[in-house]
Amino acid sequence: MYEDGARVLVHRGGRIAVGRIVVLERPAPGVTWPLPSVDRAASSRAVAARQWIIKRVAAVPGDPAPLDRVPGLDRTEGSVVPPGRLVLLGDNPTNSYDSRQAGYFPVERVLSTVVGR
Repeated sequence: MYEDGARVLVHRGGRIAVGRIVVLERPAPGVTWPLPSVDRAASSRAVAARQWIIKRVAAVPGDPAPLDRVPGLDRTEGSVVPPGRLVLLGDNPTNSYDSRQAGYFPVERVLSTVVGR
């Protein structure tokens, strides 16, 4: 589990897969992002200007949607994770803003994958 302010070693461009931990831009209330996504090749200044969260990947596009763990997911796409979307869960479910509250997250908001603390 990661605490607020934890430092992590990341790989921009790392493979997003189930079980991996990713760093993604924190959405504004209502699960919106007022600015375009930050490119994985962006400068450190551009990255520092945004707020980031760390979550574990529970499902990727095309995977069965984990409706048993995240019952509030949008079912309009059927029972699979839609293209360009991810199911993300925090390791502390009682204190985590993740797919249980926000539904699917856009893949383009992922900056990197975590490779170590």
